[in-house]
Amino acid sequence: RKASYIREAYLVVRDIEKRSTWKFPHHELTSNGDLVVNKGGVVSAYAALKGARNEPAITAQEKKAAAKHILKHYRELLKQEKIEEIPQDLLDMVKEFEEMEKKEVAGTNTEQNEKTETINSSETSTENASAGETQNPKDEEESEGEGKEAKADGEVEGKEQDVNLLDLVDRLKETEEGLDELFLAYSKIEEVLNEALSNQE
Repeated sequence: RKASYIREAYLVVRDIEKRSTWKFPHHELTSNGDLVVNKGGVVSAYAALKGARNEPAITAQEKKAAAKHILKHYRELLKQEKIEEIPQDLLDMVKEFEEMEKKEVAGTNTEQNEKTETINSSETSTENASAGETQNPKDEEESEGEGKEAKADGEVEGKEQDVNLLDLVDRLKETEEGLDELFLAYSKIEEVLNEALSNQE
C-alpha cells in the first residue's frame, strides 16, 4: 500500500526506497490516512514538469508518463468543478506524446512486415532452388539445337544462377529463420543424393 501511495502521490518515482528520487508531489494525506489530490499541488507539479523554473532532469519516457498522470488529475478537478478548464499546453503535450507513440508503433509494424516479406521471399527462392525449377523455360526451349553458341550461353546462365544461389545462401545465414530454411534445403538435397547413389549401386 505504501508503494502504491508513493507512486500515486508523485509524478516520477525512480526508486521506491529513496525519497530523493520522488519528484513532483501533488497529493496530501487526510487525518483518516486517505490520499487525496491537492489542487495547488497539481498546478505546482505541472508547472515544474513543463519547466517553469528550470527544465526537469527526467527522461522523455518519464515526462510522457508524468504528463498523462497529471492530465488525469486535471480531468478529476474539472469534473469536481474545482477548475474551469484544463491547460491547453498540457493537452497539446499529451497529444504530441500520443502521436509519437503511434508513429513508433507504425514504424515497428512496417519493419516487421518488411522482415516477413524478406523471409517469405527467401523461402520461395530456396524452395525453387531445391526443387531444381528452371527460371526461364522459354529461353531454354529457344536455345536447344543452336550448337556451341547456345551451349556457351547456357554455361553463362548457369554461372549466374550459381552466383545468385550463393548470394541467397549468404543472406539466409544472417537470420535464424534463414538458417532453418538452409537446413531443410540441405536435408532435401542429401536425401536426393542418397537415393541417386542407391540407384547406381
